[in-house]
Amino acid sequence: TVALAIALHKVPASFGLATHLLEAGWPRAKALQGLALFGAATPLGAVITFFGMNQVPMLGSESAVASALLVSSGTFIHAACMHMVPEALGHGRHVPAKQMGALLLGMAFPLLMSFFISDHHA
Repeated sequence: TVALAIALHKVPASFGLATHLLEAGWPRAKALQGLALFGAATPLGAVITFFGMNQVPMLGSESAVASALLVSSGTFIHAACMHMVPEALGHGRHVPAKQMGALLLGMAFPLLMSFFISDHHA
């Protein structure tokens, strides 16, 4: 389900955020506070969105929920592409082939999975 996928992605996302914050020089206690806020943002946002979208019948439709997920995922992809990928690739330095291959494979993975997992929505 979508809820399970969102919950499971928090583990690697939190690991990545912790690594990024510590690498940026944040003290361990401040990084933990940031991770706590990050961890609380999803359930809190889900509850607020659920009640907010159910207040307006048009916003509770499947297409409205799908559009909200598209906007959410788009902002996540934008943040990754604009902030984290350049940091991971080293700001113009030579990128090892294994690192570039892992990045490209990670980007292609959702597309590859779509060939094996069918969508049964009618």
